[in-house]
Amino acid sequence: MTQIWFDGQIVDQASPVISADNSALQFGESVFTTIRCYDSKPFQLDQHCRRLLVTLESGMLPFQFEVRKTEIKNAISQLLQANKKTNAIVRLTIFSEKGRAVMMISCRPVTVTEAQQCEGVSIFVSSLKRDGEGQTARYKTGSYLENHFVRREAENAGAYEGLILSTEDDVLEGAYTNLFMIKDGAVVTPPLTKNLLPGIARDLVLECCNEKHFPVEQRPVKNDELKNADELFLTNCHIEILPVCKLITKGSTVYKTTGVLTQKLIGAYRDRVREFLKR
Repeated sequence: MTQIWFDGQIVDQASPVISADNSALQFGESVFTTIRCYDSKPFQLDQHCRRLLVTLESGMLPFQFEVRKTEIKNAISQLLQANKKTNAIVRLTIFSEKGRAVMMISCRPVTVTEAQQCEGVSIFVSSLKRDGEGQTARYKTGSYLENHFVRREAENAGAYEGLILSTEDDVLEGAYTNLFMIKDGAVVTPPLTKNLLPGIARDLVLECCNEKHFPVEQRPVKNDELKNADELFLTNCHIEILPVCKLITKGSTVYKTTGVLTQKLIGAYRDRVREFLKR
């Protein structure tokens, strides 16, 4: 049976019991992050810990938790060993149970394929609209119904990922990803002043752009701009960088090619991973 790390120990995933009035269960009052592990090492753990702290200190949640990097790193190591995995996706969730903050860590296989990273995936523009000037999407809490609806809507349309627009028709983000557009040699992505998640892979891609001296524009992106983009790609810690080969809306389908700039960024991202594994 699959093992998880729960409140300080490794247990079967079916073992933990939480109370029926738990606020994470009833209202999504939790914070989480998803970490990719390469050769049993959690990539960008410092950045994940910082983002957990930002959410915990935001006042969005009714509990506090001391994020200890060493404890988390050791827990992840124990969890991977218990499940006999070296390359995996680890989800760390913190919630309150009976007045006490609890940390739970689970793992699952890496499912993104080389074919997807070479040939690209399709994206679907969701019918759901979000307040682009709001605050809630900037924190990675357990209230993910909106995101999950957008992903299901995309899957029903035959797409890999769904895109969330603002009520002003600005592109915000994917259901579980950040979006980048390449136009006239510039790498463009929606700004963090909008109501979207500050993705950790997003930040790394921007660092890679700076290293390669690629022009970067963090600015509002209108939905109509996507059709005329030279290249599109998605990012998160699981998929790294995924090119977009098809853009689906309710009125049209536009096919894209995996361009040279996207491939250069994929190479730069993987160089960062290789450098990390050498430490």
